[in-house]
Order: sequence, then C-alpha cells, then structure tokens
Amino acid sequence: MSQKLTLVLMAGLPSAGKSTVASALSNDLQWDVVDKDRYREEFLRWGFDEEKASYNAYEVAFSIVRYILAEKRASVILDCVGLHDFILENVTNIVCNIENVQLKVILCVVDPGLRKDRLSKRPPQRVVLSKDLKTDDDYFKIYKLQEDYTHILHTDKQIGEHFENRSVEESLAEAKEYLEAKNPTVKESPAETEEYQDAEQYVHS
Repeated sequence: MSQKLTLVLMAGLPSAGKSTVASALSNDLQWDVVDKDRYREEFLRWGFDEEKASYNAYEVAFSIVRYILAEKRASVILDCVGLHDFILENVTNIVCNIENVQLKVILCVVDPGLRKDRLSKRPPQRVVLSKDLKTDDDYFKIYKLQEDYTHILHTDKQIGEHFENRSVEESLAEAKEYLEAKNPTVKESPAETEEYQDAEQYVHS
C-alpha cells in the first residue's frame, strides 16, 4: 500500500498562530496550504457580501483539498478556524471518501492577553469566534474535537507570571512530531472518483 496521505486541519481562534505554523509546516514538508481567508478576500473584492464571501471561500477550500488529495495524491494543510461543526463534518467526509488518507487536527492555543496583543497588530476583520477558553479540555468539550486525532499546540510559553511568544522553530518541531506519530483511529473507505478540474486553477504549489 502506498504511503498514507495526511489532511492537516489547522484550528484555533484568530491570532492563535495557525497561519504561522501552517506556513512553517508547508516550507518544511513541501505540502500545499489551502488558506480559506485568501479566497474570502478574493470574493470580497469581487463584490460579495461578508456572509456569501465566507460561504464560497469554504466551498472553494474544501474542493481544493479534495483535488489535492484525490488527484495530486499529496498531503495538504487546510488553514481555517476549524472550530465550526460544518468544517469538521466536511473534512471528515473528505477523509472517509478518499482512499488511504488520515486526518490530523492541530489546535493552536495562546494566552488571551498575548492573543489580544497579536490582534491589535493586525488589520481589523470580521470575527465570528473570539471567546478564549480556560482549559484545553474546554476546547474538546465545546467544539466537539476528538482527542484521537487532535493535538493542542501552545504557541506561547510562560516565563514566571508572564506569557511570551514561542519561537516558530519550537512550534514547528512539536507539530512535526505529532504529524509523524501514528493516528490511533483512521477512517478510510474506497475513493469515490470525481473530477476536480475547477479546483486546479486555485492550487498553488
């Protein structure tokens, strides 16, 4: 059997470090990153309202992920908030319907004060999920994430009573270690062949 492919779902609140870790993983592993926000911005420029732009961005992102896994037969990283039920349902469906693919979720978490500081340095944007949770267990309970295939990655480190940004190298090393570990539960089924030519135009290696 060929080597198992991986769909990495980067999850977490805005400014938790998802895109930074996704970019580092992409550079190190040479895996494509599908950035939902990039397509959302394109739809906004084309005149779509916020709701329709976000909806269409997710549809494009899911299509591209399917195309990369099913047609390019390559692992892929999906960079989005990852905490909505419909996102988890879609990525689970993708994994279950493409042969020899596993799902790995990296949930980025950071101290609320540090996240607020990071947000202050970013351009204002519409945020649907913004509530910081108290413990790692809260993320599993509230967002229904499965511990079998989810790793919580803290992109901060505590120095005394204060929190500081963790280096990208440290976060990358931890993320890679998780990705290289065997998934205890992998859902598989024979692939259902479809054509993904429309998605190919969005793929950037």
